[in-house]
Amino acid sequence: MKRLGLAVILIAAGGIAWTEPVKNSWANFKPGTTITLTNKMVGSMGPMKFEQRTTITSTLKEVTENEVILHMVTENVRVMNGQEQKLKSKETDPHYPLMAEPPPQVKPAEGEKQETGEEELTISKRKFKCKWTQLVQKIEGSKVTTKTWTSDEMPGNLVKMESSSEGKMNSEMKGGVVEVDIKE
Repeated sequence: MKRLGLAVILIAAGGIAWTEPVKNSWANFKPGTTITLTNKMVGSMGPMKFEQRTTITSTLKEVTENEVILHMVTENVRVMNGQEQKLKSKETDPHYPLMAEPPPQVKPAEGEKQETGEEELTISKRKFKCKWTQLVQKIEGSKVTTKTWTSDEMPGNLVKMESSSEGKMNSEMKGGVVEVDIKE
């Protein structure tokens, strides 16, 4: 499961090769800018069935000469074999560096398939020019397909994500920004 999450994070880079430090995308927006991202994962492992729903609302508090400060509210609901459990909401004010080392370059390993393209997505009546990357790979006995849409016009860059695995563990995950309020 840990490798699946890592694959999703790495593919979000969209195959872009950076050689210089990267500026945090939130720094391009004004304080008060807010995005709400939802994620739903459903799956099964043998007889066990599970579902996880997450909502994260991130608001830009401040951009300093060295960091980006957000206010984040995270809500989670888990369902295991029909039993629903709402977890306590979590509020944090994470501080992220303004500049970061470039992400690792992701290249498909032998036997893996990667495709890229462009697509326009609409969120909160606003159009975003997106680049998408899809990677199909084998991880721990499962075929994992992950597709991400990213945009420089979106705080945090991630616009949408879909992932599925077939094999030892069967799961489907869909998520992305469902609401955005960019302060002008």
